[in-house]
Amino acid sequence: MSKIAKFITLDIFSVKTEVRPIQVVLALVISAIGFFFMGGYGIALGFLPLVNIFISAPFAVGDNGLDSLYVTLFISRKNVVVGRYTYAFAIHIALVCVYFATGMIASGIAGTGLNAISLLAMLLGVFIVATTINAVTIPVMFKIGYRQAKSLVNMLPLLVVAGSTLLMRFHADASYDVTASLSDTMSDHVFGMESVTLVVAIFVTWVAVMIVSYLVSLRFYAKRYF
Repeated sequence: MSKIAKFITLDIFSVKTEVRPIQVVLALVISAIGFFFMGGYGIALGFLPLVNIFISAPFAVGDNGLDSLYVTLFISRKNVVVGRYTYAFAIHIALVCVYFATGMIASGIAGTGLNAISLLAMLLGVFIVATTINAVTIPVMFKIGYRQAKSLVNMLPLLVVAGSTLLMRFHADASYDVTASLSDTMSDHVFGMESVTLVVAIFVTWVAVMIVSYLVSLRFYAKRYF
């Protein structure tokens, strides 16, 4: 565990050299636009692009020689994979907390009366979507590196954000707050336990996807040459 913790620390320091302020600003702008057009719930639109920036950064640095350095330092490839998945989950959880706090504060300032339980339910849904997307992109980056996987890594979250926004808008009339309705529905299912079977099924499926993603990453990274 201590070896994995040290590895994560090295990755975090490497991220500081790769993440550009303009990238973070653009993700925050998307959140601001979402808040302006969709209220407090819309702030979550910037979650996927922002989490993607931080998740892909260690892989980008790895392409610049960091992965070769880990080999020199005798850091096992399993520890690299475990460390990056741990780092990824930590980023997701941290951003859920940040977005929840930001959404509640922004809603309070704007006087929109945002429901805390509904916002948390929506963010949990976004968390599942984001981690599932990363369950696809992380193995690809372990196999071919960030440079070659860059198009997929950057476009997939944006396509999900754009697609979900368009679907919500096209399937709702102007007087219907589809985002709030969706969030309230998720809240009823997750916290109201209106459908325990559905919640359990989603959770079990999500866990299975995470496990498969991890095992595939181990296999891909073990065969990669540095």
